[in-house]
Amino acid sequence: MSGVPKTENSPTFVDAMLRLRRLSEGLPESARWRWMLFDEDLKSGVKYRNGSAGPTVSLGMPWLSAACSQRWLGSRLFFWPQGIPRRLRVSIVSSRLKQRLDEESWWFDLLRTATLRSDPTHDVLCAVAGTAAHRFVCRAAELFGRSVLEFHVDARDRAVSIDEISAWLVQSAGRVAWDSLAAVTESDLVAEPPVVESYAAGTHWSVFVSPPLTVLSNSANADSPAEEIQELSRQPINDRILFATGDRIQALRTRPGGVVQSLLMEHVQDSERRGSLVLLASDAVGQMPALTGESQGCVIPWLVISSSDDASIENNFPSRVRCVLPSGQSSTQQDLLATCTPLSHPEDWLLHWTRSTVGPWPDQAEQEFNDELILGCRSSDRSALATLLRIVIEGRLWASSEAIRGGFRVVSFTEVPLHEFRSRRTYRKHRRRYDFEPWGIAIRRDVLAAAGARPVEYGDEETWSTTTDASRPYFQNVGSGDGWTKEEREWRIPDHVQLNELPVSAVVVFVDSAESRLVVEKQTAWQVVVVPDACLAKT
Repeated sequence: MSGVPKTENSPTFVDAMLRLRRLSEGLPESARWRWMLFDEDLKSGVKYRNGSAGPTVSLGMPWLSAACSQRWLGSRLFFWPQGIPRRLRVSIVSSRLKQRLDEESWWFDLLRTATLRSDPTHDVLCAVAGTAAHRFVCRAAELFGRSVLEFHVDARDRAVSIDEISAWLVQSAGRVAWDSLAAVTESDLVAEPPVVESYAAGTHWSVFVSPPLTVLSNSANADSPAEEIQELSRQPINDRILFATGDRIQALRTRPGGVVQSLLMEHVQDSERRGSLVLLASDAVGQMPALTGESQGCVIPWLVISSSDDASIENNFPSRVRCVLPSGQSSTQQDLLATCTPLSHPEDWLLHWTRSTVGPWPDQAEQEFNDELILGCRSSDRSALATLLRIVIEGRLWASSEAIRGGFRVVSFTEVPLHEFRSRRTYRKHRRRYDFEPWGIAIRRDVLAAAGARPVEYGDEETWSTTTDASRPYFQNVGSGDGWTKEEREWRIPDHVQLNELPVSAVVVFVDSAESRLVVEKQTAWQVVVVPDACLAKT
């Protein structure tokens, strides 16, 4: 065994890898696996040369020296069931995104640009499960026919024994299947690792990453100082893998003081890693994250010009022909719209406020929503106005079981007057949203009551235990800590509310501004009113 990487723990690493190889002998095709000790073949001592065919187990990243690999990744094993692709690795890194992904249009513009500008035949996009960009990188690669190298990291942070590593390897091998015809022969294992010169665009490789291996140091003189390894280990291993993997790193977002910025500084100070260039993206107005003098050599500003097309929500919802009055209603009934509204007769109305939506619509698959984001579709808008317009166009209020004990699906209303909404608007920290939003649908109380709506019964655990099954959808625990009180004056109705089946005079839409009113009025025959300012509210 020639040329084994020299570190203080080399004998321990060699013993561990040899033992692990013996323990894996019962796995299918394991006799044909290649075993890499950092950047060298464990059996032949041949240096890694950009690719390996057939299943491979490596201690550390094969393209990094032992010292660099330990510094960035610790003592972890990587299982490459399909081999190691011979491609330029492009790591797409990012700080965390907002909860409202539809407000991240610039970020998705950058992702789309980075994906499309990658070479479909020579590049592979790198993604690590658990990082901010992971699911979007994988999906963008699929949409645009790019190859992806996807890492799956074991959730255990603690160091584990070689027996536990063996169990991990068995489990990982069981999660994948590979073409045995592509496996290398025994004679190949003593020569330079064979490589596949070209792969079809859109190839997907999986890599499994073990927990850290327990290594007992035999010397105080380490190639990588213990404190340096400890410093990097403070950052999530998932993000460290991206920085240690990429031949080129594209940073879509770098928050000051965040994980990505910290690892970026480590990258530019690392004599071995700084050779991999970093493309650091600007924000939507062309501002660059702050750079240090040390980073100027390997960090390149990445300026992308924003599209100038009109993204106004009015373009998302073209004007519709106004509806004919349903159920044969007369013009006299329509005249009631001007005389009886939630503002003029608040006691006659129940109000359902809406808000911006997080994620897919209730009846939409998550992948469809992600595709809207990645492709830059205007239909990805989830603002409060977009949500309200969707309700208006569909003619339906969707029932939900969120925060409803017993999992009952209901639509909630309040009898709090509309003119009090501005003063009552409250942020619910535990739900990360506001109550009494100035957007929604008002329905006449008598119409809802006839359809089965009832006031909520506020109570405690004792009340719940004595409530009949038929009444439980209307129960609210005021002692649950969710901020619910009798002041909410809530009503509920089981199941969806079909607005188009109600008399047109029984429905009013309320919005936040006169501008929004003009947009909504183009979509409906229902009357649209603006929620008054708090200073104009009734006393």
